[in-house]
Amino acid sequence: MKFVDILIQVFIKGKNILIETLAEQAHESWSGWMRYLFTNSIQNDDGSITIPEHLVKRWKRQMYTRYNDLPENEKYSDRNEANKIIDKIKLFMEIKND
Repeated sequence: MKFVDILIQVFIKGKNILIETLAEQAHESWSGWMRYLFTNSIQNDDGSITIPEHLVKRWKRQMYTRYNDLPENEKYSDRNEANKIIDKIKLFMEIKND
């Protein structure tokens, strides 16, 4: 096997590990959001949920607002999620360098 082939295999393996690491974080973020959504919504008898109007208005406003235009207090949760991603990348780099 050529050296370049070995490098390609190492790169592919590392990329796949990083993808799985970041996908795990994406799932954790999504499932955390779902728990938050369900906790703050009304459970209907048929199993569906109703999101309270004040939350719908807030989340629609946030959804259509660019990140840079959000008030500082609303950027906090996005920064928190970014830090979680950075932590996963740091962990990946530590594992990769061992």
